Amino acid sequence: MMNRYGTTLIEVLVVITIMTILLAIAIPNYNKWHKRYSIENDTKQIYSLIQKERLKAFTQKISVSISVNGNILIVSENGATSYTVLLKNNFSGGPMDIDTRGTLSGSSIYHYSKQEGLVPQYDCVAIDDVRVKLGEYNGSKCVAK
Repeated sequence: MMNRYGTTLIEVLVVITIMTILLAIAIPNYNKWHKRYSIENDTKQIYSLIQKERLKAFTQKISVSISVNGNILIVSENGATSYTVLLKNNFSGGPMDIDTRGTLSGSSIYHYSKQEGLVPQYDCVAIDDVRVKLGEYNGSKCVAK
């Protein structure tokens, strides 16, 4: 008898079934990871923007206000809108004011990700008079880490 090499239809179907099961498990986990990473990325972007505007307010002796409206971050200098930043996720909180000495006042900016079942490492920016910190929103306030 001669040896025949190749795959049978049953072997191909088994491989396709296994791949389908693996993809059915992997895709939801990937989507959850991607959303969590996106929230962390936006939070870090807000943090760095606040630090940059704080330095600008102090060095140029201007007052700056930062507010958020859904996924739009609005930066105003001396009462007039300077520019806006489009975020990938919706945030709440603010407005945050920075005076000419670089002192902060107002409220934190946060993303309430717990309702979506996500637990990002950072989902809010907490402010104090002289400090800006990344943190985790617990439902009522931003707890700095």
